[in-house]
Amino acid sequence: MSSTSASYAGKFEIPGLATYCASKHAVVGLTGTVARELDGTGVTVTCVMPSAVHTELASGIPFPF
Repeated sequence: MSSTSASYAGKFEIPGLATYCASKHAVVGLTGTVARELDGTGVTVTCVMPSAVHTELASGIPFPF
């Protein structure tokens, strides 16, 4: 099994976070494509997409998004 880490932002468009969302969209797309390519091989691929938490790191993000 292989796993990647993206973010909840990989599935949603959040104003003010264009480049961050773009990079996370890329991880989600890559993970999904690799999972399909490996279908039937016994290898699984997982993408972890944690959400934002109200911390200083997430300041400026409009909640809820």
